[in-house]
Amino acid sequence: MSDVKTIDWSALRNDFPILDQKIHGKPLVYFDNAATSQKPRSVIASLVHYYEHDNANVHRGIHELSNRSTNAFEAARTRVAQFINAKTRMKSFSRAAQPKASTSSQPRGVRKISKRAT
Repeated sequence: MSDVKTIDWSALRNDFPILDQKIHGKPLVYFDNAATSQKPRSVIASLVHYYEHDNANVHRGIHELSNRSTNAFEAARTRVAQFINAKTRMKSFSRAAQPKASTSSQPRGVRKISKRAT
């Protein structure tokens, strides 16, 4: 008996509303994930809820909307840390994760030398 799971590609595609279209007469296939990742319905619904009910700067205000946004942000950090099995103090969110990971993996001296050379 095999432990390999079969993927239901139709069900997976149905989770992503943007894929429910044709480009040049063919179903859309999107491979440019390094530039923009497409969002499943659950993420879109969460974003809509956030913008309709809680939209405010995180860690920047003392009003209710900012408190809700900050609490949601911190809860997401905790969930991500648990998912990747990281210690709470080790996690960070970054808009540009790959460049940050590349930079943080270099020794400090190499970064200084590289900056001086350019």
